[in-house]
Amino acid sequence: MPSQRRGSPARQRLPEGKRFDMPSCVCYDALEMLNGLGVYMGTLRNDRGWYLRLAGVILLCWALFLPAAPAKAQEPFHLSVLGQVGGVGHAAAWDGQRLYAGIGPRLTVWDAADPDHPVPLGESGILPGIVRDIVLAGGYAYAALDPFGLGVLSLEDPDNPVWVGGWEAPAPAVALAYQPPHLFLAMGPAGVAVLDVSDAARPAEVTRLDTPGNAADVEVCGAGLLAIADGPAGGLRLWDIHDLDAPAERGYFDTPGDANAAACAGGIAWVADGLPGLLGISVANPGAPAEIGRYNSPGDARHVVLRGGVAYLADGWLGGLSIISLADPAHPSRLSRLDTDGLALAVAVGDGTAAVVDGPLPGIQLVDVASMTAPARRGVIPSPGYAWDVDVAGGVAYVANGLGGLWTVSVADPHHPLPLAIMRSGPASLDEWARRAGIVLPANAALGELYTGAEALGIRVAGPRAYLADGWAGLRVISVANPALPQLLSTAGTAGTAQALDVAGDMVYVADGTGGMRVIWVGAPAVPQEIGASTAPADAADVAVSGYMAYVADRLAGLRSIAIVHPEHPVPYGLFPLAGPALGVDVAGTWAVVAEGPVGAHVVDVSDPTDMRRLSTVAGHDVVQDAELVGRQLFLADGKAGVMAVQLNEDGVPVDTAWLRLAGEATAVRYADGRLYVTTREGGLWIVGLSAPGARVLLPLLMR
Repeated sequence: MPSQRRGSPARQRLPEGKRFDMPSCVCYDALEMLNGLGVYMGTLRNDRGWYLRLAGVILLCWALFLPAAPAKAQEPFHLSVLGQVGGVGHAAAWDGQRLYAGIGPRLTVWDAADPDHPVPLGESGILPGIVRDIVLAGGYAYAALDPFGLGVLSLEDPDNPVWVGGWEAPAPAVALAYQPPHLFLAMGPAGVAVLDVSDAARPAEVTRLDTPGNAADVEVCGAGLLAIADGPAGGLRLWDIHDLDAPAERGYFDTPGDANAAACAGGIAWVADGLPGLLGISVANPGAPAEIGRYNSPGDARHVVLRGGVAYLADGWLGGLSIISLADPAHPSRLSRLDTDGLALAVAVGDGTAAVVDGPLPGIQLVDVASMTAPARRGVIPSPGYAWDVDVAGGVAYVANGLGGLWTVSVADPHHPLPLAIMRSGPASLDEWARRAGIVLPANAALGELYTGAEALGIRVAGPRAYLADGWAGLRVISVANPALPQLLSTAGTAGTAQALDVAGDMVYVADGTGGMRVIWVGAPAVPQEIGASTAPADAADVAVSGYMAYVADRLAGLRSIAIVHPEHPVPYGLFPLAGPALGVDVAGTWAVVAEGPVGAHVVDVSDPTDMRRLSTVAGHDVVQDAELVGRQLFLADGKAGVMAVQLNEDGVPVDTAWLRLAGEATAVRYADGRLYVTTREGGLWIVGLSAPGARVLLPLLMR
């Protein structure tokens, strides 16, 4: 109750028995003030401003007394995407010297006239899926979006693709082929959709081609014949599409490998077949396709493009880019091969330059192929890599980016996150790494980059330092006093594979996979020392510390409580057993939450760490990998389903939920500054706005 001012006319005029609360006092005082002004300064009654002030007070009182609208039972939160940055490159397409590259959930545009220094021209907005393939035709970009389906973007301004329409697929879209006016969309287990795009903004399904395998790629092989690379179980499928009212499968060839992709020329379908290499299949008689030639590649053939009797083969991790002469289809011969640093997933060939999708790192590698016998690396369109974990401090998000190391991003403006720095693998700067690898980097890649050496899986920030769980390399201690110039201070090896961590004072507790939980003293950051360990967790996936107790998500057992009163000698206390894999854990007060993958997440009473008890289970939509518990609000990273927000009651039982699908596989979630920060493996960092419906909104009326 507010203090009463002695002699206040407003208070004295309150009716007997009237409840004396803040809203009534505020409104009553304000009205009395205005009334007094009107009595003693009558001229104000002829002033329009007086009436505006009166209207403002009335609206204020109405807002204060109006009961808040009850929240919808199924959606106490409203989740909305505020911003996104990063992602992995999967696709590229050329339009003259302009390159369109799919990076995470965006279509980016680059001027590659100087392939040594590609220049960013623009990008699309956030798309409802990871860009897996791109076809350019008729002033539009058609994008295969995983998981959404088909996205159609206008290229009226070629540097700024704008979404104009789409078609939602029943399964993730992975590849495209175009034969006007139809688009063929490969959808994995759902086969191939045939879409009429004569009205590009309104794609309409004409028919669907069911396949026995997993449709990975699709190619038009001349008039009326469609080749489908149908994965390991389906091989190469051949369909007659002369009459789309009655399409029919004419034949198939059971390839020995994975049937990842296909390209056609001269009555031959060339299949990128994984480890067996590149297969030439005669389709002159679609009812009886036959192998006529093979190139045994050194890698695992992923994708192929044909240009003028030459095949350009993206040959996976070990194979890089192979350029193969098909002059004699029975005996394909290699003209040259170029190693790449990443996983050569796909290739697009332009006028003298090839774009090799070399994910997840370093990104999209440009290669000079003017001389097919001596291809040479040029510039790189960078990709930060897979995003596994995130922490937020001081307006900066710190992302554990797998092979990409540590990535720092300014989130001061959540709608426009700004990359600051990258730490990749190796002891040198980016420029030194590029020099050693023989790569010429674009000028815009000159961020403050440093390399960590392994696979960054977990991150926590405390004060001026970040602590990185760096896979087989163990714990990295990094100075982030200047987030734009992170500096590696030290490394502490661990017995297993460092996957996650938590920080308490001068101690870092590492979930070390088969190494259990390791305790590392970082009081002297330059010389961290392991001082204790618990091998009770058989496969430690995550750890959260509260007081003198550490809670470990043990993949093989469940949730473990470990006393750390003496960090040198951790003592196992209790086990909350789970049938499935425990992947993530968080603690708040006497509650813990443990993520159990496809089962969902369990809210657990840990007031007695020796006898932990289940309060409730929250079912996820996919595979719950991480959890964040803030009071009675629970946030879950739910794999391909995105992010969930759950309101718990005083008994730890869910009463309301909200769900937001994101592009990619959600791997981690953190709450900071009233927002959620979510990593999706291939989709980068997402910033999600969080609000509760039914909240009272007060108009910003000013009494002047």
